[in-house]
Amino acid sequence: MNRTCQRAIAPLILTATLAGAGYAAPISFVFTWNAVNGGTLGGSAFGVSDLRFTGIADTDDINVVSASFETLDLEDAVLEIVGFATVEILDAQQVFFNEVGDVIGLRQVGGGNVVSATEPDLAGYGLNTAVGPLPDSYSFSGWDDISTSSGSLTMPGGVSPGTFEAIAGAVTLPSISAPIPLPAGGMLMGGALVGCMALFRRRGNPT
Repeated sequence: MNRTCQRAIAPLILTATLAGAGYAAPISFVFTWNAVNGGTLGGSAFGVSDLRFTGIADTDDINVVSASFETLDLEDAVLEIVGFATVEILDAQQVFFNEVGDVIGLRQVGGGNVVSATEPDLAGYGLNTAVGPLPDSYSFSGWDDISTSSGSLTMPGGVSPGTFEAIAGAVTLPSISAPIPLPAGGMLMGGALVGCMALFRRRGNPT
């Protein structure tokens, strides 16, 4: 290929790479917060964990619900339960912004809010530009039996510190990884503790 042709197609290759496959105008959203009450994934329990949710959307698909409320469906979404597993979220999720109160958040499509925070720095935000990360206190309503690449995920809600960030373009999503099982020694210890608690209850409650 001659140098003239190379110069002509280079911008096209770069544009395609930045846009990512399947996205006309991609943007990535990252939420971090904490599973303050643990949860279960595919039948395996996990304790208090840091969470990092990454989703990619197409800004051409912004849905203007009202003059003050917009949503954007995520086409890909991955949740990292730090130290335990990284899963693809299979149930549809969307990012929303409510200009009344400057509330940014994540919610299930057709359902209620999952995580949200009031961010005054986002006044006038339109879900289509890079911003953050913005730290705040995040309210987590919990997930109840949602589908993931590693089975059903359930997490009770709570309030914890968190961040929100919007990144121009399609980021590389974290690699999926199965839940890390509790070490055998930990399982034995857990069983012993359960046994001791049962024995204590029997002794403390004679019949």
